[in-house]
Amino acid sequence: MDTYDLLDAKLRQYTDPGVQDFLHKEVPLGEISTDALRPAMLDVGRIVEWGDDSGIVVGVINAGIGNLNETILAVSCVDGSLFISSRAKEGVINQGTAEKAVDKLLIAMGLGEKDNCSQPASKAGSKRTTLVV
Repeated sequence: MDTYDLLDAKLRQYTDPGVQDFLHKEVPLGEISTDALRPAMLDVGRIVEWGDDSGIVVGVINAGIGNLNETILAVSCVDGSLFISSRAKEGVINQGTAEKAVDKLLIAMGLGEKDNCSQPASKAGSKRTTLVV
């Protein structure tokens, strides 16, 4: 199993097990320590599971219009990169909630810029999209 398969499996414990449309993002940590993850997650959302054994952190961040839509994220640090798998329940109009939640986390960690963080997302139903910044 690759890192995203592990993250997706973890998210399926908290969402519909049949879901396949997760947003994936890999970000090089550079000079940022993995210790920045916990305070950043608490700053923009809440931690649901701190995976000491698995190394996977699961959290929830509100995003979308008015920050009213929850996004669940699974995050893991592997080989100097931050791997993120996320999913948000979208309505008829896709708000890009998962992307916005990931951007919030990256900005809180010092890995993104407020005006230049978003990347286009995968369309619902696609198998997998990996965004690398």
